[in-house]
Formats: sequence, C-alpha cells, structure tokens
Amino acid sequence: MKTNNWIIIGALIMAIGVAFGAIGAHALKDLLNDYQLTLWNKGVFYQLIHGLGLLLISLLSLNNSAFRLKWVLRLMLVGIVFFSGSLYTIAINNGVLGEVLFVKYLMIPITPIGGSLLVISWLLLALKLK
Repeated sequence: MKTNNWIIIGALIMAIGVAFGAIGAHALKDLLNDYQLTLWNKGVFYQLIHGLGLLLISLLSLNNSAFRLKWVLRLMLVGIVFFSGSLYTIAINNGVLGEVLFVKYLMIPITPIGGSLLVISWLLLALKLK
C-alpha cells in the first residue's frame, strides 16, 4: 500500500476516534454506567494515540524510502481495530444491546490480542529504525 494511503487511514482513524469520543461524552453518557464509559473512553484514547502513531510512521516512511515499515503499519492498524473495537463492543454490550454473553466471551480474548499487536508494532518499529 502506498504511503499516502496510510496517511489517509491514519487520518480516518483519528476522525473516527474524535467522533467516538463525542458519542461517548454525549449520546452514551445516560445509557452506560461508569465502568462501561471508562472502557469506551479507554478505547477512544488508544485509538487516538495509535492513529497518531500511524500518521507518524507513515511520515517517516514518506521522508525516507529506505524504511520498510508496512508491517509495522499493518500490525498497528489491526491492533487498533482489535483493541479499541473490542473495548467499544464490551462497553455497549451490557448497556445498549443488553448483555449478549456470546459477544462478551468473544471480545474478552480479542482485547489482549489487539494490545499485544500494538506493543509488537512499536517494538518492530524500534528494530527497523535501529
């Protein structure tokens, strides 16, 4: 994928993160309890931080074509989707959806997989730039 596409993806991840932050602060505040809102906000926080990471890494690739960072970007994107996405799903599962046990038990292992992918992507970046 071209570097410009990764910049677009990073910008979209950031825009969605801001929108989800607003949804959590306004639309969900009366539907979710404090714990669920904490999960939602944690998903937003990690999405925004790693959206910035996607942008930063894309710009590093753009300025120096010697860096082959496509796997760093891919792992980070999947990590964002798994980690933040699972937190969003867990948060609304008991609030908006009512509790669907299948969803709860499906998402619980997805969260640490996503977090692990985020950690691995940062470590891979460090190794690539060494």
